[in-house]
Amino acid sequence: MARPGRKAKSKGIMPERGKKRSPDRGTQEFQARRIAAVGVELATHQAAGDVLGILMLKGHITEAQRAAGARYALLRGRVCGSPHGSTGSYGERTEASTNDGPSKKDQRAWERCLAAVYTLGSIAKMRLDDVAVYNYRPTWSYGSPMRFDQLAERSLLVAALRKLEDVT
Repeated sequence: MARPGRKAKSKGIMPERGKKRSPDRGTQEFQARRIAAVGVELATHQAAGDVLGILMLKGHITEAQRAAGARYALLRGRVCGSPHGSTGSYGERTEASTNDGPSKKDQRAWERCLAAVYTLGSIAKMRLDDVAVYNYRPTWSYGSPMRFDQLAERSLLVAALRKLEDVT
């Protein structure tokens, strides 16, 4: 409510209750990037909006591995706090800033995930964090022939996602 003597702020037109807003397709530049990443046919697919989804649509990982990577990112956000601000890239609130901190269940699940991934080494965890948490698209996913080091990086990421698939 505005104080006396001040004009109330205009909040604009709000959508009617009960009606869903149409999904935001993004700018033309964003749509062009999606088309370049996954092709015209899959550009409108919901999974094309994040790196794990792009890797799944291109056939590098499976749907279960994508789900495991998303769960890993969500748990990391709940336990450690999200690097993306108040919400993570998967849409759920991920702040670990409550008075009690993360729940014991989330803490134990996060520890199981870390233990599974660290069996492959710290580089595998770094690659998994790059893709699942920070949404960095690996260079080997752009379609050019892979070099030896890129093959090793891809196999580490897929192995880490496989380990997470077994844990979650």
